[in-house]
Amino acid sequence: ALPNLDDAGRITDIFEGAESARDQLEHYLMANMFADVARYARADPRALVAAVRIVQREGQEDNWWEQYLSQTGLSSAGSLVRPYVRREYERRVHEATIQSIEKGFRQSPSTTTSLDDTFAWIKKLVTEEQETRRFVVPCFPPSYDVGAVFTNQYHKCMMTVLTEMFGSTSLD
Repeated sequence: ALPNLDDAGRITDIFEGAESARDQLEHYLMANMFADVARYARADPRALVAAVRIVQREGQEDNWWEQYLSQTGLSSAGSLVRPYVRREYERRVHEATIQSIEKGFRQSPSTTTSLDDTFAWIKKLVTEEQETRRFVVPCFPPSYDVGAVFTNQYHKCMMTVLTEMFGSTSLD
């Protein structure tokens, strides 16, 4: 039997706050936890793992809905409660963690910094990368390949800074 339209209205009313709660949680995870993933991995790895599992589950739900809609031929707008919208959480987590790494590179040495200060800065980055491997990588599933994301980003940022530093110095 088809659902009574009055029942559908009540269901919508019951779950009215769910979308707002999801949006608030999403904002908190992306703007706070994943924007400073290294700090959360050290301070509260269980909270980070829980956040990663939420993101992972949402990604699985996105995949399920896309498969369901393609198999049934239904429209995503025809939902009783809310239309389906793909959130792309995994991509957004990667972007937030990359921005987190880049934040640390904003304190890079200037072209007039002494060589000793530059080496100290490089040593600090190497330590950060090792801590990332130790604390952050275990909080994520292997499919996210967070270790490679961090290593590639560290390398990219470090090469940019070193190119700027040595490109502006004269070898005469």
